Amino acid sequence: MDLAGAAYIAGSTGSFDFPVVNALQPTFLGDLTDAFVCELAPDGSALLYSTYLGSTEIDEATDIAVDSLGAAYVIGFTTSPDFPSVNPLPLPAPEGSADAFVSKLAPDGTRLIYSTRLGGKDDDFGMGIAIDVSGAAYVTGFTFSRDFPTMNALQPRLDGFSDAFVVKIAPEGGAMIYGTYLGGFQDDWAYDIAVDTAGAAHVTGFTGSGRFPTKNPLQPASGGSTDVFVDVFVSKFSPNGAALVYSTLPGWHGKMTAVGALPWISRAPPTSPGRRNPAISPRRMRCNRDWRARAPAAIATHSSSKITDDSLASPPAAASSPARRQPRASAAGAPGWRRHDGCAFPGIARAIGIRRCAASTQIGPGQ
Repeated sequence: MDLAGAAYIAGSTGSFDFPVVNALQPTFLGDLTDAFVCELAPDGSALLYSTYLGSTEIDEATDIAVDSLGAAYVIGFTTSPDFPSVNPLPLPAPEGSADAFVSKLAPDGTRLIYSTRLGGKDDDFGMGIAIDVSGAAYVTGFTFSRDFPTMNALQPRLDGFSDAFVVKIAPEGGAMIYGTYLGGFQDDWAYDIAVDTAGAAHVTGFTGSGRFPTKNPLQPASGGSTDVFVDVFVSKFSPNGAALVYSTLPGWHGKMTAVGALPWISRAPPTSPGRRNPAISPRRMRCNRDWRARAPAAIATHSSSKITDDSLASPPAAASSPARRQPRASAAGAPGWRRHDGCAFPGIARAIGIRRCAASTQIGPGQ
């Protein structure tokens, strides 16, 4: 939301007739989905602009932020080799099946100030974005790439099967200020990010690693019980990205503070150049989209949490912990995974969302 109260919305669509107004990209170009970006008038009565954003394959926006001038910053992931590129980061040509993308739109939504892919030779997924007062973008997500671009890094190497990443991009694009992995020896996925007035990034997500990096922790090791294999993490970086101010796992006695629903991505092996990773094949992406359409309440229901100096002192009393639904078993009997039309996906998700929308309206065909 900007200072005038206009709401900025980003997501993905498979509709050829999605409403467009003053559009950067007026037509649907994707194989399955294109991202979209919209600005909604403060009273919700009109679209000030609405545009597709994507190219020839799968493009999905996952988060959006807006600066004081009304420029929108969008993050997501793409499988399109020709995704729009304007003043990109100086990275090698994409080789993974999926890369994160970061795009900054002009205040009127009709042009890109910058748009860049972000990733390595394997799959990379952008999930959260925040901006500081200078217009620098702080982005997070997770990567399977051992050559994900790093600079001035807290953690310069991939330590697990997948790790979270945190990257700061210059206000006009074209340059990375810092970029780092964040994770332990198994799977670590970041889902949201915020930045404070000092330029320190605060990142949240979940980890399946027993040795996730911690500093000044509420809890130094996972509190998950044997029926849940992941724990929430919250990490605060120094303004230069080279050190942790704190990093903690705020789950107690098996109680997870994660809510929402996680887009399904399979644990597929790394791919050779030119070979599509089955993790993000059109069929599986379609399965993911169908599931989200059938379970909107799981996507729309999010909560927010605030960590303060006082909350770092001790865990809450067990009696005050919210009840947690027991995980369903998969066909193979493994807890914590659900099934839909032959697909498996995690049932635990977006941890401690930081920015949420309070108003509601419909945007779609026939609007």
